[in-house]
Amino acid sequence: MAERTRFTWLILTTAVSFGAPVRGWAGETPPPSYFRMKQVKVMDSHGFEKPLTALTLLVPTDWRLEGGVTYDPKNACTATMAAVAFRAVSPDGRTAVELFPSGAWSWSDDPGTRQFMDQDRRTKAQFGMRACDMGPPLAAKEYLSKHLVPRARSGARVLGVEVDPEAAKAVQQMARGVEAELAKVGVNARVKADTARVRVAYEQRGQPQEEWVAAVTYARAVPAPTYNLRTGQMGQALSYACGADYVFGAAAPAGRLEATEKLFRAIIGSVRIDPTWQARVQQAQANIEAAAVKGAADRSRIIAKSAEDTRRIVNESYQRRQESQDRTSHEWSQAIRGVQTMRNPSTGELVEVSNRSGTAWSNGKEYVISDTPGFDPNSVSNERWTRLEPVR
Repeated sequence: MAERTRFTWLILTTAVSFGAPVRGWAGETPPPSYFRMKQVKVMDSHGFEKPLTALTLLVPTDWRLEGGVTYDPKNACTATMAAVAFRAVSPDGRTAVELFPSGAWSWSDDPGTRQFMDQDRRTKAQFGMRACDMGPPLAAKEYLSKHLVPRARSGARVLGVEVDPEAAKAVQQMARGVEAELAKVGVNARVKADTARVRVAYEQRGQPQEEWVAAVTYARAVPAPTYNLRTGQMGQALSYACGADYVFGAAAPAGRLEATEKLFRAIIGSVRIDPTWQARVQQAQANIEAAAVKGAADRSRIIAKSAEDTRRIVNESYQRRQESQDRTSHEWSQAIRGVQTMRNPSTGELVEVSNRSGTAWSNGKEYVISDTPGFDPNSVSNERWTRLEPVR
């Protein structure tokens, strides 16, 4: 759903820590108090009439970026219609930050509704289409250890599960904020959110590797009409829109994860979603869902009744929900990730930087991020660096 996508981009996490020595500073390896970075773009090359920037982020100047936005023409689940993923990799291939595609699934407390959902999945499968997944809400550690790691890191050993108390608190505050915003526009919803990271070990080209994989999971429950096929009675039960978002991996040679923490923080904290691209994807999802609702209304009286209720709610409150959440989603996102928006006064370009970094500078092409207060790269470089200004 378009609503789910808005929630998706709203719940970012600092559960993965973020640093590693970066070569390329005046011919020497710089001290670990600052990093020389470049801005790179994750592109959506096929979704619209022209290529659009989906994400921007900062990576060390000698790293490479792989990835983009992919669309599965047989994917009938609008919540996952645009799969965004990237992998930023060091020159030796041993240190990397990866964004995995988001996950989405649905559930209901009502067995009859689950039967309808399962039948819909089977019907779409007959036409070669993949419907949204089904499953109950999951805690972050369950999603990571039981679903993501086996799929993305086959054969990896799970060494442990960690929870950052500050990140967990921020996620809970965000969930309460989402409930409050939805209540303002008449949507009675319960929101549960959770964050965790798992530490895994595996071999990469014969070399021991370790990785933190982190995620935020959520479940948004709303009352929905139900129909008892046996009695013909209408009722009500909770239906759940569930997801796993901003699923990040941060990998390094075994024994180097903690030493690379600051760089990981700098990279992940700099991820910035392009608002134009986000709005285009959300509008496309809304259009697809509106067509699906109309199609459902044509198929049966029972579904038509539910579809009419859904259509009326969408028509009356979608714009109000969108405007209300637009005002707050950016602030929640930044608070949970621990970042702030900075502007280059020379070019007007915006970047997001960890608020633990202290200072950020640009020479017009590259960036320097430091956690040392008062640090000035002009004192150690013959290039001209301009300090970025916080955007209030």
